[in-house]
Amino acid sequence: MPWKRRAELASCVRRSAEHNRLSNLVVVHAAVSDENGQLEFSAHGPWGHVATPRTGHPAKTVPARRVDDLLREHGWDTVHFVKLDVEGSEIRALRGMQQWLDRPDAPPVFFESNRHTLSLYDQDDSALRAVFLRAGYALYRVVASGQLEAVGENPPTDRGLL
Repeated sequence: MPWKRRAELASCVRRSAEHNRLSNLVVVHAAVSDENGQLEFSAHGPWGHVATPRTGHPAKTVPARRVDDLLREHGWDTVHFVKLDVEGSEIRALRGMQQWLDRPDAPPVFFESNRHTLSLYDQDDSALRAVFLRAGYALYRVVASGQLEAVGENPPTDRGLL
């Protein structure tokens, strides 16, 4: 279930799903968050993000949804994989899917993050790692060769950390 925050992207995904006969795909035009409702979103090209005064980018109000609630509403009791790339709002998004992360059959989560965008929301990579470690996840990073490398609680601080 891809979550696209911009209407035109959501529309493209819907058309692609129809064209490819993906009948089990549901497109939700909303930002993932820790609360249902609305939030301010800055559609800054490929770096769209939850609005913050620190960037100064224009913003508009968009729907916000908790992943736990979306899955329950659609009657989905199994998640096989999560891809998360939310430009600094990772911790907020993860709080909205905590019920899934805490399950014994929790899905693998592939996420991209960086210190710069986390800091826009007064977060850092140690706080992000802590969310996953509390839920019992092992952390890995993808290294230049494409292989996975285990990341402990105090990983090296080079690029591509998580």
